[in-house]
Amino acid sequence: MRTQDGSTQETGRREGLRITVVYAGMGDPEVHAAGCADIARTMKTRGVSSEELDAADARAVSAHVYADQIDEGGDVDDLVAALSFKPCALAQL
Repeated sequence: MRTQDGSTQETGRREGLRITVVYAGMGDPEVHAAGCADIARTMKTRGVSSEELDAADARAVSAHVYADQIDEGGDVDDLVAALSFKPCALAQL
């Protein structure tokens, strides 16, 4: 965490974890740690897309993935449950 004087302070959680969100058609978006071997296997399926982003926690991932729904009144905390967090990502969050 950055303090007012510009120094950093350890908070017990790493900031800006790199994750990959895989969108596989009608299923829930899958959240993987960036570089996870499962991403390559999943991406072989036709019609699958992905994006990488930095996120501090599950709530930040939900806010990014479901930004449109949140803008329309959806609750970011409720939408976290609609994501499929894989073990590789959970180990980092």
